Amino acid sequence: MRLTEKCRYAVNAVLDIAMRQHEGAVSLKAIAERQRISHAYLERVFAQLRRRGIVQAALGSRGGYSLARPAHRISVAEIVEAVDGPIDDARCSGSSCREGTICLSHQLWAGLTEQVHSYLAGINCAQLLDQRRCPVHDVNTLTTRVML
Repeated sequence: MRLTEKCRYAVNAVLDIAMRQHEGAVSLKAIAERQRISHAYLERVFAQLRRRGIVQAALGSRGGYSLARPAHRISVAEIVEAVDGPIDDARCSGSSCREGTICLSHQLWAGLTEQVHSYLAGINCAQLLDQRRCPVHDVNTLTTRVML
């Protein structure tokens, strides 16, 4: 399974907000600069995140974005599904699955989908930030979790 760059950008942008929202709303421009993401692209990503209730916009001269819920109540799976759609590796492309019958390897892909979704649903933004702050934690573990 390969998750898209859009998904990776979304996760990093949401974490960026979670780290800084105690200072007030976080501007997309600042996130784009810190994360090295196109501002225009980030606007499209945030429209999807806003529709799914992950972030909320604050208008005005000091406007920007904040999390719509506490970081511990936003799972990585929610972010992924907001921008990439449902996590589904069981989408078989073989002729049998397209004709309405289940192909021979369908259960394999359905099981993988369940495992990936369960893994991502079990990780929330607060946990990722806590791991990032913890000097004892292995950097490779955090990278693996964030870079899925």
